[in-house]
Amino acid sequence: TRLNRIPRSFPNVNPVFTIILHFFRLLYSMYRRSPAESDHLLYYPQFRNICQAGILIFFSVIYFSEKVAQNSYRVFGEEDYQTYKEMHYIKSQLKDIAEHGSLDDERVLVYCQPVRNVHTGTYDTAESLMRLRLPQTGLVFPDRFIPLAEKYGYIHRLSMIILNKTCRQIKHMQDEGYQISRVSVNLSVEELGEKDFMEEFKSIVRAAGIDFHTIAVEFTESQNDTEYELVQECVSEFKQLGVCTYLDDFGTGYSNFDRILSLKLDVVKFDRSLLLMADQDANSRFMLDYFSTAFERLGYKVLYEGVETDAQEELCIISHADYLQGYKFSKPIPIEELPRFLTRG
Repeated sequence: TRLNRIPRSFPNVNPVFTIILHFFRLLYSMYRRSPAESDHLLYYPQFRNICQAGILIFFSVIYFSEKVAQNSYRVFGEEDYQTYKEMHYIKSQLKDIAEHGSLDDERVLVYCQPVRNVHTGTYDTAESLMRLRLPQTGLVFPDRFIPLAEKYGYIHRLSMIILNKTCRQIKHMQDEGYQISRVSVNLSVEELGEKDFMEEFKSIVRAAGIDFHTIAVEFTESQNDTEYELVQECVSEFKQLGVCTYLDDFGTGYSNFDRILSLKLDVVKFDRSLLLMADQDANSRFMLDYFSTAFERLGYKVLYEGVETDAQEELCIISHADYLQGYKFSKPIPIEELPRFLTRG
């Protein structure tokens, strides 16, 4: 354990725990001093192990206390400690990215997944996806940093970096003669309430020199009245600009069909879980066809994500698919590689 890498303060932690940590820090530093400068009792190997164990227990309690259910227990080990250290490092990098404020931060990477147009048989849209590349960890996938970014308020800065880099890549592809209808970016409901959010969004798109109709935004379904009103207001503004709007992850969690229809979005993305269930169960297949038929008749475009097999592709086409996305067509790739899926001319 390298104590010089351990944080010296924990604002959200009981002060008693911080005192315990500093006690172990002091004892461990005494252990590492030369024989002439410290008590010989401190040189027993067992003492070093006690100090390290104390530090391990301290961090385990801090990091995992929110993850263990009440009236239950968990055995913590070295793997848990390494997980904590990694999460703490990623969080510090997210904080630095947010405070630095650069829309061109090299640690934030734009990947994308091409989307196949069922009617034309071509790839003319895509979804932007976020990755991090950090000095100590290398490539970091969203499941390891998105929850942290959302919890500590760094997600908006990441989204704006992705928007900026996506818009500039769209401009580059257009200048090279590639045919691209639009690329979508994901936005969290929380960041829609950020001060000057819409002005910042418009400024980034305009600075890239592209039309608003070549960028799209994806929302997940709102969970309460406040979120719903916020999304409704933003969707209205996006439509005035000509920005295409997507409902992401339809079919997961709580779905309010009336609210979805009142938002007047352009594209509904059916979550992969619906496709998996429909692929195995007749009742689920009926529900998939029912909802896709309803959306089609109401004028929405239907996009299926998570398509991996020929059978799933056929099922989607039967179920009124306009767009298909998934590993059958392409895994997520750096956005710079997207032109190899596009037509030119």
